[in-house]
Amino acid sequence: NLLRISRNPNDTTAALAIGPCLFKLGYIQNPLQKIRSSPDAVEFIREHRLVNKIELQELKKCPSGSLGYVYANHMLSNNLDPEFYGTITIINDESYVLMRLRQTHDLWHVLTGFSTSVQDELGLQAFMAAQTSSPLPSFLIGGSIVRAAFTNQPLALTIIDRVCTGWRTGKESKPIFALDWDAHWNTPLDTLREMYGIKPVQ
Repeated sequence: NLLRISRNPNDTTAALAIGPCLFKLGYIQNPLQKIRSSPDAVEFIREHRLVNKIELQELKKCPSGSLGYVYANHMLSNNLDPEFYGTITIINDESYVLMRLRQTHDLWHVLTGFSTSVQDELGLQAFMAAQTSSPLPSFLIGGSIVRAAFTNQPLALTIIDRVCTGWRTGKESKPIFALDWDAHWNTPLDTLREMYGIKPVQ
């Protein structure tokens, strides 16, 4: 799967397959400890709380500029399925963390302002690494930079720039793992960003 990603950074299926492998190898312990350092996340982990089923057409009815409205437009305009990530059987806290990160991935895109381009996807991965200490972003970022360095030098430099931006933003922002998305569909996106100290990328 790592070889597939190095050849094609857009291979989402390969990227999703890495997470369960890291879980089986025990590499989710550090992210779990990092996430637990946020008091708000402790309750979410204890309850294994996930986001309720998402209906994009219903979210489009949220006020313009709200989290729900912007998220629905993001998903529909990019032809994305809220359940594309698939399901992971939650058997413990580690598998729960992995599942929640999968489930909320596109919500992180919307909150941070990173698009779905290759360089912005990797920028978001850097943001996630700063917030969760997950090892997965390192694999994705490293493989993509190496590939671009050989095939598209300008893209490699752009990736590095976006990765630096994502890392810095993730460090400066409040932890968002335990953000209660269901409670904020109608909240203006700008307000939510201000609450968490997130400066959206340009």
